Amino acid sequence: MMCQAPPIDPALFSTRQLLAVLGLELDGVDSLLRLDNYTVTLHSNPSFQNFGKQSFSNTDNIRLTIDSQGGRFEFTEEMVEVLITPCSREECVCEDVTFQPGNSSLTCLVGTTNGLRRGSTLTVTAHIGSYNQTVGSIDITGPINPVVFIVPIVVTFLIIVVVIVVILLVVCYRGRQKDSRYKELIVEMEKLESTVARECKLGFAELQTDLDELTGDLSGHRLPYRDLKVYLLSALFPGYKDHAVLHPVQLPIQRQISSQKAIKDFHDLCMDKKVLLLFIRTLEEQRNFSIRDKSLVGSLLMVALHNRLDYATEILKTLLYDLITKAINKSSPKLLLRRTESVAEKMLTNWLHFCLHEYIVEQSGKPQYLLYRAVKSQLEKGPIDVITGEARYSLSEHKLIRQKMDVEVLSVTVEADDGLRVPVKVLSCDTISQVKEKLLDAIYKATPVSHRPSLTTIDLEQITSPRDYSILRDEDTTTVMDGVWKKLNTLQHYGVEDGAAFRLMKRNGRAPPGRTYDYPASLISSHAVRNRALSEAEDGTRVWHLFKQHDTEDPKRSPFMNKKMITEVYLPRMLSTKNILQKFVSDLFSSLFSVQVSPTSPVAYANFFPTSPGTQPPISYAPGSAVPMAVKYLLDFLDDSAEAAQISEKDVVHTWKNNALALRFWVNVMKNPEFVFDVNKSHTVDACLSVIAGAFIDGCSYADVKLTIDSPTSKLLYNKEVQEYKVKVRQYYQNVARLPRIPEDVMQSYLKQLSEHQAQVFRKTGGFVVESALYELLRYANKYSDQMLSNLRNAGLDARAQVFESVVRATM
Repeated sequence: MMCQAPPIDPALFSTRQLLAVLGLELDGVDSLLRLDNYTVTLHSNPSFQNFGKQSFSNTDNIRLTIDSQGGRFEFTEEMVEVLITPCSREECVCEDVTFQPGNSSLTCLVGTTNGLRRGSTLTVTAHIGSYNQTVGSIDITGPINPVVFIVPIVVTFLIIVVVIVVILLVVCYRGRQKDSRYKELIVEMEKLESTVARECKLGFAELQTDLDELTGDLSGHRLPYRDLKVYLLSALFPGYKDHAVLHPVQLPIQRQISSQKAIKDFHDLCMDKKVLLLFIRTLEEQRNFSIRDKSLVGSLLMVALHNRLDYATEILKTLLYDLITKAINKSSPKLLLRRTESVAEKMLTNWLHFCLHEYIVEQSGKPQYLLYRAVKSQLEKGPIDVITGEARYSLSEHKLIRQKMDVEVLSVTVEADDGLRVPVKVLSCDTISQVKEKLLDAIYKATPVSHRPSLTTIDLEQITSPRDYSILRDEDTTTVMDGVWKKLNTLQHYGVEDGAAFRLMKRNGRAPPGRTYDYPASLISSHAVRNRALSEAEDGTRVWHLFKQHDTEDPKRSPFMNKKMITEVYLPRMLSTKNILQKFVSDLFSSLFSVQVSPTSPVAYANFFPTSPGTQPPISYAPGSAVPMAVKYLLDFLDDSAEAAQISEKDVVHTWKNNALALRFWVNVMKNPEFVFDVNKSHTVDACLSVIAGAFIDGCSYADVKLTIDSPTSKLLYNKEVQEYKVKVRQYYQNVARLPRIPEDVMQSYLKQLSEHQAQVFRKTGGFVVESALYELLRYANKYSDQMLSNLRNAGLDARAQVFESVVRATM
C-alpha cells in the first residue's frame, strides 16, 4: 500500500523534526486507527541558498554548487533532482549530484551547453519529492575572443609609452629652461648684490656727512614770519585762506539797525561769565552738536574775546576744571585734553596760539625754521617723485624710494633780476617744475613764498648762447609716450649738461603747440592728491615721473627688474638722513623744553611791562627764565587742579601737561611750519616732520615702552633720543614748577597788555572783526534758543533770558 503524507502546518515543528504515529482507517475496522508499532519522523521542508545569477560560456562545462540552509534532513543524492529550464534534459542535464555533509552543500555537473544560444538565461530549480525551490539562474555567453584582451593591453601599453616620452621631453625642456633662467637669476642676483653693497656703502658714507655746508646755507637770512592775522587764522581755522571773521558783518538793509543792536546785546551777554558758561554748556549738551561744531565754536569764542584775553582766560579755566571733574568721575583722567572733543579743548589750543606768538618769534621760531629748511634741503639733495612723493632721503619708511637709480648732480646757474648768476645744484632726474622751485629758492632765499613768482606764471629758459635759448616744460611735443603712460620731462630728457645756464622769464600767456599743462606747485604741496588719482589725466593717459605706479605686477617681468627692494636695505640711508638732521631736531627740542636764563628776563614783576604803550609787546617770560608766562601759568593751573582733585599720581599730571602743551600746541606748530612761516610745505617734507613729531610725542610721554626688532622703524630710528628727551621733559616740568608763581593780578595785567598790543597790530594790518564772530555764534544761539532760554530761566537769570530772547527774534 502506498500513500502520500498530508500537508502539515509548519507551526507544529517546534524543533527540526516531528515524530508521527501511523494508522489505517478501514471500513468497520477500528483496531487499526493507531498503529503504535509504526511511527514516522517528519522533517521541515529543506531550504537552499540562492546563488543569484552566474555567467558561463556556451562552451564551458558548468558545475554548480548549491548550499543548503536550515531545516535540512538526511537526504541522499538520489532523492535530489536539479532541473535547468527551459532547456530539455538532453541539452543540459545536471548530473552527478553529490551531497557534502561537511559544508551542507551539494554539487552537480550540468555538462556542455553547446546547444544553447548566446544570451540565454536558464533557471536552476532543486526538487526533493514534491518540494521544489528556485536557487538561481545562469546566463550563457559566447566564447571569449582573445582579441578582446589583447587590444586593450596593447593600447594601454602604447599610451604609457607616449606619456613617458612626453614627460621626458617636458622634463628636458624645463631643465634647459631652468638652466637658462637660473643663469639669468644669477646675473640679476649679482646686480642686486652690487646695488645693495653700493647702497650700504653710500649709507655709511652719508653718515659721515658734515653739517657745515647745510648750516651755512640756512643761516644769515631773515625768517619769513607770517603776520599775526595769517598766523592766527591758520591756527584757529585750518584750511581757510579767508573767513567771515576777517570781514564786517553783511546784514540785510531792512534789518541792519535791529541786527546791529542784537549783536551788541549778545556781546554784552557774552561778557557775563554766568551767561557765557551757560551758553557753552547748553551747546555741548545737544546730541547733534558735533565735534566739528565744538571746534568751530571754540575758535569763534576766542576771536570774539581776543580783545579781552584776561576774561577769556577766566572762562577757559572754568571749562577746563569742568573737564577735569568729568574725567575723574569717569575714571579716565589720562585721557584729559588728548583730543579736541569739547569747546574748552579747542579754546585752550587757540589761547596758546594767542599767548605764545611773540615767544615763537623771539625764541622757538628760528630753530623751528632751521629744522624745516634742513629737512627740505636734505630731501632735495636726492631725487623726489612728484607723483608719489617718495624721496631718496626720507625719514618716513613709506615715502622712501626703494628702486635703483642713477642720478647725476648738475651744477647750473640762474640769472637773477640784477643780472648776477646764482649757482644752483639740481638733479638730472628733476622735472622742470622741480628745477624752477630750486631756482626760485636760490634767487629768493630771504623772500616769503607768497611774494615769489608762481610756477605757473614763469617759464624756464635754457640759455645756449646770448641770442639762442629754449623753453623747457613739464610737457610739450617731445614728451615720451608709452601706451597710456606719459613721462614728465626732466633735465635728462632735454639733455641738459653740467654748467648749463638758465633764467626764469614771465610767461607770455601763449602755450607752445602740443603742450598740455604744467605741473604747478600744488602737485608738491602737502595736500595734493597723489598716486593714481594724480597720475591719471582726463583723457585716460597716466603720468609718471621716476617710476610707473603699476596697479598689478607683470608676471612676465623679472622679479628683480625695477622692483622695490626691501626697506631694510635702505635703513642706513634713513639713519644717515636722521643723523644729518639731528642737530636741528635737538636744537628745537632744547628751545621748547629748557628753563634756561633769558638775558631779557626781568628780575622783578615791577619791570614786566613797558611804561609807555606802543606796538612793542610786553615781556612774556616768567621771572628769571625763558619760560613763557602763559606756559608757567597753565602748568601751575594743572598742578593746582590735580591737587584740588586729590590726584597724587605723577604720571597723570605729567600726561595732562603733555596733552595740553606738547601734544596740542608744540607738535602741531612743528608739523605745520606754514602756520608760522610763509613757506610751501611739500608732502615729502610733511612725512619727515610727522616722523620727527612722533619722536617728540614719545619723548614727552611718561610711560617707558620697550621696543623690539618688530617695532615700527620710525620709533626704532629715534629710540635713543626719545630716552634722552623723556629725562629732559620730566626735568623741565619740575624746573617750571620750582619757578615763582605768577600772581593773578600780574597775569591779568599781562593778558590785558597783550590784548592791547595785538589790537594795535590788527588796527595797522587788518585783523579779526569781533562782530562777525558774534554773528557766527548767533547761528548756534538761534538753533538752540529754546534750550538756552529754558536753562537761563532755570538758573534764575530771567532778565538775561529776556535780552537773549530779543536777540534771537532780531536775528532769526
